[in-house]
Amino acid sequence: MARPSALWYPTNLQDQAAWHVIFSDQAQIDGTTYGLTAGEVTQIEKDKDMVVFLASATNTIDTFVDTVRTYRKDVMELPVDGTTPTFPAALSLSPATNVPRGIWERVIEFANRIKASAGYTNAVGESYGIVGTKPDSLTPALVQPEIDLSEAKHGYLFSVVVSKREESDAWQVWLRPADSGGAYELAATGTGKALDVVYSPTTPGNPVQLEVYVQLRKNNANYGEPSEIGLVTVNP
Repeated sequence: MARPSALWYPTNLQDQAAWHVIFSDQAQIDGTTYGLTAGEVTQIEKDKDMVVFLASATNTIDTFVDTVRTYRKDVMELPVDGTTPTFPAALSLSPATNVPRGIWERVIEFANRIKASAGYTNAVGESYGIVGTKPDSLTPALVQPEIDLSEAKHGYLFSVVVSKREESDAWQVWLRPADSGGAYELAATGTGKALDVVYSPTTPGNPVQLEVYVQLRKNNANYGEPSEIGLVTVNP
């Protein structure tokens, strides 16, 4: 599947949405001057609306999933105390107008058309956001994930949320008791944004503070640098 060059097209969906706003706004101004038809300018605007919606919807869905995860822990793990947790309100999404498949393919075609048009200059390319300003992809040595750790009330359970995964296809959770000074042990492997991990203490019964880090993986090999070490206290 062809995708626009990472020299000028962002890899992050939120940044892609911002890029499409710039590209569409400029196309409304002078797209027909630089090789585009009026119909294509209209399509660019519709594609922009869809990508902006997808970026917003993704944030809304991720937040909802996190809220449901918190509800699950609350209703299943906390002791009886006479309270009844309330399930999170249902999602409310207002999709943009459906567009044909191939937004990326259209971006490539329209960008190439603009660049091949009479009168095109580097300044024109900059106004559309189609001039390279960054390397094709991050050098693996520059890739480092960020982690957010949160403990459950009991069960030696904690959650890991991983961001800045770049081109990784999986990630590993490594941990050790904070006061042990021993070797880190592989605790779990994830592929999405978040993962629940259960720690098995040598002597159960007391809370344990853990040092945790994440190592990204790509094609069954380590990818990038490990995350910074985070601390989380898990409860029995």
